[in-house]
Amino acid sequence: MKTVESAAYGDNYRIWLAEKLAERRRKNPSYSLRRFSRFLGFSHASLSQVLSGKRPLTLKGANKITERLALSPEESGRLSKMLQKERGISALSEQKAKASDFTILEMDQFHLISDWYHYAILSLLEIPGVKADSATISRRLGISAKEAEAAIVRLERLELIDPQTHKLPTKKTQLGTPTFTAPALRRFHLGMLKKAEESIERDSAEETSFSSITMAIDPKFMQEAKAEIKRFRRAMCQFLESGKQEKVYSLSIHLFPLDQETPFRKPKGKEK
Repeated sequence: MKTVESAAYGDNYRIWLAEKLAERRRKNPSYSLRRFSRFLGFSHASLSQVLSGKRPLTLKGANKITERLALSPEESGRLSKMLQKERGISALSEQKAKASDFTILEMDQFHLISDWYHYAILSLLEIPGVKADSATISRRLGISAKEAEAAIVRLERLELIDPQTHKLPTKKTQLGTPTFTAPALRRFHLGMLKKAEESIERDSAEETSFSSITMAIDPKFMQEAKAEIKRFRRAMCQFLESGKQEKVYSLSIHLFPLDQETPFRKPKGKEK
């Protein structure tokens, strides 16, 4: 599984948790600490004391944060290490704390492979018998031989492909990206949207699934909705990868406002 997601980390869990709050405030300046506390299942006073360093975060509290924020295995592993560093406690759980199985790319690393086909190549190499040769990749992904060859070099340079065997490293990893790669992430997602447009015109209904639903929503449920989408996406990936791996697919789920007047965006002409 090759995921493109955001993750932000600090040197300790207080900085990390404060950054999670800051992310919400950047999207909605009126988002309060009290609202964040309710979302996480803490009292306002308890979370305030944790952030100020007046009280430590308990293992029970960390597990609650992991669940409410729908943390990835890498994020929960980082949170576990932060707790261990301060208090020497054990990992949150064996399943959630496998940070060694999850690799977060640095900003300059992801920038080098932000074209959609780099992740597709890594997924293609999970198919038995497929090696990283430009002719095969060019044919299977519909890119030029030069693009394939250059992509292979980049992936080998980042040690995401073994240059000796031309396959994935023996130890498989999941890939994530930090939040500060926004321009590169936009480039990646725009590339995937373009590929989706091509697929709608080219591929049959039997081998694709395009659907959408338009609805009027309560914006305060956005954080919970995003968490549910993340859980669904991971579960679907695990299900589809459990069978015989023969073709590379991309799963994208989009949830965004169609109207311009939302709590997160002022309509034009009404700015004060």
